[in-house]
Amino acid sequence: PNEPESAQGVSSFDIIDEFVSILSDSQRFPNLDLITVMGNCNGASFVQRWALFSGIPAWDTDRERRESGFDLGKGPRIRTVVLNPGDFTYLSEQRYVQGTPRCNQQRNYFFNSYPYGLDITRGTFRRVGSIPYVADALESMGKKGIAQRYASRDVIYLSASLDLDLQSQEMCPILLQGITRVEISTNYYRHVSEYFGMEVHKLIVAKGIWHDNALAIQSPNGLLAIFGGTDICPATT
Repeated sequence: PNEPESAQGVSSFDIIDEFVSILSDSQRFPNLDLITVMGNCNGASFVQRWALFSGIPAWDTDRERRESGFDLGKGPRIRTVVLNPGDFTYLSEQRYVQGTPRCNQQRNYFFNSYPYGLDITRGTFRRVGSIPYVADALESMGKKGIAQRYASRDVIYLSASLDLDLQSQEMCPILLQGITRVEISTNYYRHVSEYFGMEVHKLIVAKGIWHDNALAIQSPNGLLAIFGGTDICPATT
């Protein structure tokens, strides 16, 4: 998910864009109400970044449906479910983990570089070469524009409550996001809510489950995240 661009210039983001664009064609699929794009672990990090940077017209249809009271004739809604990611792309330099004397914001120059933040001027982004999909989105909308658009999208952070294995102490940008995947998701939900001054996305907890995507998906709250209606209000603890 961090280096989705191939030698031919087609990224993983482009592939998901194409799938969703085809499915969102209401002439071909007139009865399709909801498209859910979901990922687990590294795939979840990818899905979060896709929701952040994707600019396909299907997202405009999704917005129009929300504004029209979910009129099916306008096309399907789009939802992304981010399950147990190992890291997120933050909207600002705000972090909630202080880190260690060796691994902190002051000493880790790249903690907010893409894919961990929206800074594409240094760190991993420059080392692997420009990723046009990400660079083009930021150039056309800017960081604040990207963030505002992200807030308008249906994003659910699904967290398995017992996914408590410690993250690598060698990956400082990740360590600053959280010590476990549960903490990483909880901190990011807090970050987005505080960034906008209100809840814009949902955090759902799959209770009593480890880092097991099948069990999380089949849990009551997992099914709610994937197939739930337009007004999701689950227990989050």
